Amino acid sequence: MSFANCRKRRLPVHFSLAVRYRRTLVNKVVNYRGDMEIASCTGTITAKDGAPYPHLHIVIANVAEKFCCGGHLERAVVSLNAEFTLTVCRGSAARVYCPESAIERIHFES
Repeated sequence: MSFANCRKRRLPVHFSLAVRYRRTLVNKVVNYRGDMEIASCTGTITAKDGAPYPHLHIVIANVAEKFCCGGHLERAVVSLNAEFTLTVCRGSAARVYCPESAIERIHFES
């Protein structure tokens, strides 16, 4: 699909963001639709149970609507493009559950 076709078709934009509540350790997922700009996206892609595991924090915004929010990226459908820079580290990184903190921490091996 060419850039011109994307612009004519006005493909839907959809983001699902999650916030994890510390007291209950439950994620609340909120869906956003409409014209959005990715203002920032950072995080890691490690392994979990032998599969790639992205853990991304994203900020999306619509300046015309004076709207901005952020959270853990659960799902995204982007209409035109999204550009990312990745840095590859030597060794491996995997998510390992830590019972003391009740979260999956990154375990690095070189």
